[in-house]
Amino acid sequence: MSETKELSPVEEIKLNSKNLRGKIAEGIDQNIDSYEEDEKQLLKFHGLYQQKDRDRKKDENGNDIEAPTSFMIRGRIPGGRLTSEQYLVWDELGDKFGGGAIRLTTRQSVQLHTLRIFHLRDVMKAIHEVNLSSMGACGDVVRNVTQAVNPLGKKNFNCWTGFLRFYPIILNIKRTLTPKYG
Repeated sequence: MSETKELSPVEEIKLNSKNLRGKIAEGIDQNIDSYEEDEKQLLKFHGLYQQKDRDRKKDENGNDIEAPTSFMIRGRIPGGRLTSEQYLVWDELGDKFGGGAIRLTTRQSVQLHTLRIFHLRDVMKAIHEVNLSSMGACGDVVRNVTQAVNPLGKKNFNCWTGFLRFYPIILNIKRTLTPKYG
């Protein structure tokens, strides 16, 4: 006789979330200030975190100013490899929506911080238009498949033709590990 395991709180949220959709789109449409806890968990599967500005701003009297809610988006970039067009889109998004910055991560990804809720559709659309995604870049999933920057250990980068034959394998691993959505 097999025992049924009790689901974790996050698994319960996912199970009742309309295929990980929850009320995320409604929140964007209504330009809400912040999401409730269940939606915060679901945002992770879309590569998003809801955040508060950690750099406290002060008013003229030295009092803390309440920072608006912001969001961080992380790309899912297999092998950390971007085309020049893909990089330029991230760079432009950083200039336009991310406070003039993008952040490169140790897991070979790119993040944009300080996004406001009304930026999310434009940012995600721009990322998708260059054949990238943020799906599964956060949360309790394999976030990214990384690879050595110089996988063949050569000083001469003309050897990249050897690397290119492994890249389809990385893409296949990424596709296999990407969460499936209904």
